[in-house]
Amino acid sequence: MSPSNVFVTEFAVKNFLDSQVNLDILTYLAKGSSFRQIGRKIGKKHSHVQSRSDFLRKHSMMTFGRWNIDVQALGMVKTFEFCEFKEEIKNEILGNENKNFYLSYLAQVIMGEMKYFSMYTYPEEIKDKIGSEITNWYYTFPHFTLPFFKNGYFEKEIEKIFEKENNENPLPPRGEKIKNPDLIDMYICRYAQLELGDINLKRYTRKMEEEIGQLIDVHYSTVRNRFQRLRKKNVIYPIIPLDFTGISYTPVFFITAYNQVFRFMKTLNKLNIITGISFTEDGKNILYIQCPYDTKNAIANFLSNLDGKSKMFSITNMYVNRGLPYKYYLRKHEK
Repeated sequence: MSPSNVFVTEFAVKNFLDSQVNLDILTYLAKGSSFRQIGRKIGKKHSHVQSRSDFLRKHSMMTFGRWNIDVQALGMVKTFEFCEFKEEIKNEILGNENKNFYLSYLAQVIMGEMKYFSMYTYPEEIKDKIGSEITNWYYTFPHFTLPFFKNGYFEKEIEKIFEKENNENPLPPRGEKIKNPDLIDMYICRYAQLELGDINLKRYTRKMEEEIGQLIDVHYSTVRNRFQRLRKKNVIYPIIPLDFTGISYTPVFFITAYNQVFRFMKTLNKLNIITGISFTEDGKNILYIQCPYDTKNAIANFLSNLDGKSKMFSITNMYVNRGLPYKYYLRKHEK
């Protein structure tokens, strides 16, 4: 990209973030509202919301799907592990068919020293699972406000907001167990997990007919009814699809046992910081935080004062970021 194009892009993004209407759109997109629903909330046509969504995608500010899947409700297990930073270990993870098949995330991270951080998603019946169990990822939702970057008075604000915040659980309900999920359930979840726009069940039906129509009967009414069930049971739930790494944000993780973690997360949300959480089997929390780069150390110090045993690890390189292992169920059905 030429210097002039870089300037034009930066100017366009700055103008976007200087509008409270645009920040409201960011907020409602993250919460899973449709373009029409958002339009009604902000007094704009749905085409205006769609154009703002297109802007976010064009400028790589919305790169993840807008929906997550409670894989445990579908009979799966999530695990994680840290490995030594050795090239042969990374190659073994990526080259081993059994490991790679269930691998959902692999990144190079710094936690005092360089390590590999991996996460896996396994069907429950798989016996040789790697790592320790964790829950699904859940996000708390900022209502983005002006000014977008609050760096100038960050340290004072975080203390002031934290004092007034409560520790009530803001997370969506856990998904209810689905009995005997089949390929239609899995493919609806697969498409939803990748969706950056509105859920489009007619499009999903056409794609399913093309991909698995020879294996199972696919009808729009079935897809619609299954999707409604999955949403009602919170198996499909909204997550934040926003990626601000191109505008000086950075992703970091924290491992903490702090007992007022929701209070901490909601405090950060009021500073336009994205937060997510997963719970480990030993009672700890893994926090995902996407924050302005120059606030990272202040956040780490603040959490350290609350929990002296908390650990931060930063992502330096990401190799894999995938959805649920639908191919396992495809192979299972073909047998």
